[in-house]
Formats: sequence, structure tokens, C-alpha cells
Amino acid sequence: MAFDRSLHFVLFGQSYVRAGYEYQPAYATFCTAIKRAINTDAAAITTNTGVSVAAQDVLQRRQHATDGTAVLAANAGSMGYWVEDDGTTPGPRLSAAVSAIGGYATRPVLAVYSHGEQDATKVTTQSAANDVVAAMADTIIPDIRAAIDAGAPTDVPVWLDMLGPRYPGDELGEYMIRDGMIGIVEAGTNLFRGAEKYALQLGQDTHPTPAAYQQMGAHTGRKVANWLVNQTDLRGPSITSPVLAGSNVTVTINVPSGKTLIKPSRPTFFGLFDESDAPIEITGYAWIGNDLTLTCASPPAKLRYPVRPDETLVDITRIIRLSSPSDPVYDGEHGLVLESMVTHVF
Repeated sequence: MAFDRSLHFVLFGQSYVRAGYEYQPAYATFCTAIKRAINTDAAAITTNTGVSVAAQDVLQRRQHATDGTAVLAANAGSMGYWVEDDGTTPGPRLSAAVSAIGGYATRPVLAVYSHGEQDATKVTTQSAANDVVAAMADTIIPDIRAAIDAGAPTDVPVWLDMLGPRYPGDELGEYMIRDGMIGIVEAGTNLFRGAEKYALQLGQDTHPTPAAYQQMGAHTGRKVANWLVNQTDLRGPSITSPVLAGSNVTVTINVPSGKTLIKPSRPTFFGLFDESDAPIEITGYAWIGNDLTLTCASPPAKLRYPVRPDETLVDITRIIRLSSPSDPVYDGEHGLVLESMVTHVF
């Protein structure tokens, strides 16, 4: 039986989506989540995308991510970069992707973007981080969208994977770039959060393990499937209204309607800092409803989530998340995890 690859999608950025959707399980779990939607809601997807979709159709992957590539030339990795240092001139990787996408006979309907790890190895100042984020927002994403649909580029939905911890020495760069990426999503049209990469266990090569790639693809796949059927943004739990009282910080966890929150007794990935960005120890955790109070060793100046955890291994049982889905895409799938937040200054 021949497959009808009616829906085409684009991947761009660097190694997480290149490896995850090329030879790791992210592609399988992503496609499984969307194929379920196609099999049950093909008519709605046809209406929402303008592409004729029928039950049993599958997705066509258009892979344009490249390992080790930076956003900017100044941060170039082993395989190059996407934008020149002026922030607006396409570099070799972006030019190649745009050229290839423009030649497709069938227009892709969406894209998944994962980037920032290479730039975080070089970025040490807020100004440098701002340059990276601006190149993403003003050049890479718009150029890819225009290559997909020159007439209405902002109609092309893009899911941005949120940068997570990788190398210990890159911690501050990761915070600054991720803050900017969250801002891109919040300020954009049809731009959405993809996978939360902080919750992925990394292997010895500093990339996700196969099990972590499963989670990455499943979570993004669920979000894309929901948009294809309902044209709405599927969200995980999120942090709102941090309040400082002495050495205590209380955050409210916003839970999507109809969902159940998993509340670990000692949740990980919270970080409190003084004005010089020195970490402050969290000595206690207390839940009242969906409000979590963090007791600190001294009054903090900043709250971040996520930060690099003390332990080497990612312990999903200590991550605030939604309850495991009743229809797992793979055995052991966890619910959507607590979303990254922009650095909060008290």
C-alpha cells in the first residue's frame, strides 16, 4: 500500500531536530501523535490547512537542520552558521534552506525550529544574546516562513523548542538566549512553544538519549496535532505571579483547564539568585493548592526556571508536569512539563 504524504513540514536549526527527526525516535513519536489526529479529524485538518487530507495519510519531512550550526557567524560551529554578523544578511545555511524550500512542488504547512546551543557556547553578555535572538526573530524565522508561503508568511505556524541546559560553562548564555526565545513566541503571530528541552535527559555526547528524543517528539507532536485540528495553542503548566516575602518566594502554577497537575514534594530546576547572579540555596518547598513556596537561604533578587539542577541525571519525578496522558504516544509518556519562564527580577 502506498503512503499519501499529504502534509509536509519543515525542520530547521541545529542538531536536536536534525538528529531527533533523522535517526532518533523524535520523528516517530511526532508523526504518531499527528497521524492519530489525521485518522480521527481529517476533515477538520483539511479545512484548517487547505490541504486535502484523508485517514491513513502520513507526513513528509523536509529536513533543513544542520549539526553544530550557530545562529550568527561570530558563534559559528563546525558546520557553519545561519546569519551574518549584521543580523540581517542570510548566511550559508539559511540561504541553502530557503533555496531548497522554495523548490518544493508541495508547500509545507508548518515548521519546527530548534537552535541556540552553539551560540550559548560563545555568548557572555546580554548584548551578544540580544543579537542572537534578533537574528532568529528578524531573519531566520521570517525567511523560512517566506520560503514556505511568500504571500502570507505569518500564516505559517512555527514551533520553537525552548533552549535547555547543556554545558555547565554556558549557563548564563543559555538563560539569556532562552529568555529572548520566549519573547519571540510571546510577541509573534502563529509562533508557539515546542518541546521544553530542559526536561530531556542528555547522554554522554551532550545530546538527548533515545528515550528523551521520544519525549521531545511526542510533546511537540501533541501540540502540532492540536493546532491542526483546533487551531489553538496546546500549553503545559506555567509559572505566574512570583511574590517575594523576606526569604520566601511563592509562585502560582497555572494549570490548563481540565488537566491535573503533578506536584513533586521537592521539585527541581528552580533557581534563585542574588543581584550578581550568584545562586542562593533553596532550603524548603511547600505546596498550598497550586501555589509553591520556596524558602531561601537569603533574600533573592532573581527567579529563573529552569536552571541547571544539582544532579547529573534529569529526574522526571521531580519535574512539575501534567498527569501522564491516558493515550500515550509511547509507553511511559509523561504529561507536558512546566514551561520555561523569563528571568523574573524582584
